[in-house]
Amino acid sequence: MREINPQTFTAYASQLKMSANLRRRLRPSAAVDIATNNWQHFELLGTPTKDGNAGILFIELHNTLYATTYELAPINSTPTGRAKPVICDFCKTWQSGGRTASITFRTKARSLDSVSFLCCADLLCSLHVRDKTNASKIARTQLREHLAPEQRVDRLQHRLADLVTQLALVPLSTGSE
Repeated sequence: MREINPQTFTAYASQLKMSANLRRRLRPSAAVDIATNNWQHFELLGTPTKDGNAGILFIELHNTLYATTYELAPINSTPTGRAKPVICDFCKTWQSGGRTASITFRTKARSLDSVSFLCCADLLCSLHVRDKTNASKIARTQLREHLAPEQRVDRLQHRLADLVTQLALVPLSTGSE
């Protein structure tokens, strides 16, 4: 992924249709904090608000950058208090407990139409498929998956391409592009 600094974040965010409330709550430094010096390892990067319940999701595919707003809701435990395991719809990482969430995207601005997916609450799917997190190592043993990291990255990119198509996302640009 190309580097996103607070200035480019602001330029990209200005191209998205979002509520004034969400715009006010965004943290431009979140992307820099998450991906500092590791930009080449990301196809997907969530930049959450201060409370972590919403944000902007950046997706880069074939050197084209897309973005959309999202809402994130944690998946609660069962009534018995036992953590419910979930397999992320993006990276296929097995997660449990407070590490799981449901991500919702609006398909049209000012519409109630939306699509939701189960996901990793940290939205670090790009790192999970590259085996750079503890969650990814646990997931490989739980799922007994025997794919190389390159195959998992390819699978994530295909899933993100489907998401870009489903949401009809338009590529972002800066004044220099």
